[in-house]
Amino acid sequence: MIQDMTKTTGRFSNIVHPTDLGEAGRAAFAHGLRLAVAARGRFAVVHNAGRELDDAAALEAFPGVRDTLASWGLLDLGAPTRSVEEVLGIRVSKADLGGGGTVETLVDYIDRHGCDLVVLATHARDGLPRWLRGSVAAAIARRAAVPTLFLPHDARGFVEPRTGALRLANILMPIDSKPDPAPAIAAVTRLVEMLDAQAARLHLLHVGPAATAPEPAVAGWLAQRLERHHREGPVVDAITAEADATDADLVVMTTEGRHGFLDALRGSTTEAVLRRANRPLLAVPA
Repeated sequence: MIQDMTKTTGRFSNIVHPTDLGEAGRAAFAHGLRLAVAARGRFAVVHNAGRELDDAAALEAFPGVRDTLASWGLLDLGAPTRSVEEVLGIRVSKADLGGGGTVETLVDYIDRHGCDLVVLATHARDGLPRWLRGSVAAAIARRAAVPTLFLPHDARGFVEPRTGALRLANILMPIDSKPDPAPAIAAVTRLVEMLDAQAARLHLLHVGPAATAPEPAVAGWLAQRLERHHREGPVVDAITAEADATDADLVVMTTEGRHGFLDALRGSTTEAVLRRANRPLLAVPA
């Protein structure tokens, strides 16, 4: 049985998981569901085949939700659909974007449903699930920035999909004076508190001259588990090396642009770190 997963926090409580329903997305699905249970929030599975379903139909159409919760010891096997909300307090929905889904249609869905976290599997070479690949239209610029958790399909995550067990011992956050690291620090603090991950250690890494290293404030008990690191050399190389040295379970980075998860997949430092480090990465828009 997983302990303290149903504690109400109100943080990252509206989670959207875009998926092509392929095997590569299994870890991202597990992470999104685990976070939704911790927040007692909403978990929306969005794919690219038909129409939006109500909560009851969604659970029947995507039975992995109840099966997964049962395997985690949170529901009885074969529990009725209503028990997901009645017992665990989470609302599950499934949106089918009708076969023509693109980045633009996903952005529209996120805008309409007030998402505060996207959980997305990435593929080794192409970055996005198959149905999200392609050009990014001007409509992207109109969307509000949303933190996004990327799960490389062959990487070790911080949620064990079969059991729901949490491994979040080391979090690496590269920082500089620009962009401001404060939003990323706030996001990781919310995440750690939501998951009650009291063993987590936060590693702040500055790449460049030591004299230019910022010293952002870290509040709460996480401040007692803070370590500061410094490296010289190419930024991506330094971040990747530090991720290996700290055995990071999660990398957290601030994105400079205003388009949330899309910025992390358009030639940015975040994209390069995601591909090279091959670890879960939380991108937080500045």
